[in-house]
Amino acid sequence: MAAAVSGDAWWAGLLREQQAAGFADLAGARASATIPVSDRLATKLIAARLPSSAAVRDIELRARAGNTISVGLRLARPALLPRFEITVHIQQQPVLPESPTMVFRVGLPRALAALAGPALRIFDVLPPGVRMHDDLVTVDLPAVLQQYDAAGALDYLERLELTTVDGALLVRIDARLPPPAAL
Repeated sequence: MAAAVSGDAWWAGLLREQQAAGFADLAGARASATIPVSDRLATKLIAARLPSSAAVRDIELRARAGNTISVGLRLARPALLPRFEITVHIQQQPVLPESPTMVFRVGLPRALAALAGPALRIFDVLPPGVRMHDDLVTVDLPAVLQQYDAAGALDYLERLELTTVDGALLVRIDARLPPPAAL
């Protein structure tokens, strides 16, 4: 038996133990969840992962109803450029397991496009699994999750959907564990 994990992390040890055993003790379990992620938390999560060398020095996300996210950006250089907004539309949801990718369409007002050109360089340093072509950003979920040793989580998801309401991103999941093995 694995050593007991002390403190608040007992459940993390239990999950690792169950995962190593193929979740045999939880076989056949199903779960559905809708997780609202506030603008504040989404901004904090993304800002915390920006490297100090990033072209963006400040970022703020604001979810709007209708699968739209307004992204406020301030560039590191040239520092005198004002903060500007980019609108991001959720274009395509992943279809699991066949097509574990999400697609976003980035919109930039024409008047701002020439001024904001340098800002688009942020897409040259996107993390592994995130690509931009023209105005589409494609997120390869297995590649992104691999960076966090979590790509295996997709094996248990039947549905993953990202939508928006005013002030929050909604993450909807349907998960299942394999049924018990026949005896």
